[in-house]
Amino acid sequence: MSPSEVAAGWRLEAGFYRESRLEALGIPHGVTTRIFGNMKRPEVRAAALAKAGLAGRRARTLKQLHGTVVLEARSDDATIPEGDGWIVADPGSVACVYAADCLPIFLWEKHGSVVGAFHAGWRGLAAGMIDAAVKAFSRHRVGPERLCAAVGPHIGACCYKVGTEVAGRFRKDILHGENLDLGEEARLQLGEAGVVPVAVSDACTSCRNEELFSFRREKMDQRMMAFIALKGEA
Repeated sequence: MSPSEVAAGWRLEAGFYRESRLEALGIPHGVTTRIFGNMKRPEVRAAALAKAGLAGRRARTLKQLHGTVVLEARSDDATIPEGDGWIVADPGSVACVYAADCLPIFLWEKHGSVVGAFHAGWRGLAAGMIDAAVKAFSRHRVGPERLCAAVGPHIGACCYKVGTEVAGRFRKDILHGENLDLGEEARLQLGEAGVVPVAVSDACTSCRNEELFSFRREKMDQRMMAFIALKGEA
């Protein structure tokens, strides 16, 4: 596989979408599906994380703003700050971001010493969320050449029709008529930041509505959750 190609590797098992390279490293992670329910409910989040073997760690969630703020997930902090991404170097923490059409993005140091979970829709991509996420790893002396990346289930170009104001913020080669390919834009931005290859899930939240939440399709405040933690015991 050349660096410009998309790495395959997402699969659905026991209600979670998981990525093969993260699994091979033993890094706890996943993107939840409808089977678990709305992840904005604390008891639902707790049940899903327990199913994933993370009941003993502190789940960190955000008030997501479609911006570029990346925070450090620490187990000694119970606040819900504003932001759109987490870096995890604390084994007692689980980084969590919500999604229901937007992109859930995982980044990790190739051996799993530092990991992160990020949220980006078209606003976040246009604002520079990808660049902010990659640069956040420099806090731990990890450059882009040591990073791996994966983009989870999101609304696909098949279903994501946008207006000219949104379309005009992006390169023409990710537009399919009036439809925008968020996953391809994320892959391209990650490549430009020095992170290759990238596993982009082809699961469309709108097409697979029986399996995944889609805000655009349902207009309901129900969310999936992407989560990641360091391997090993908390």
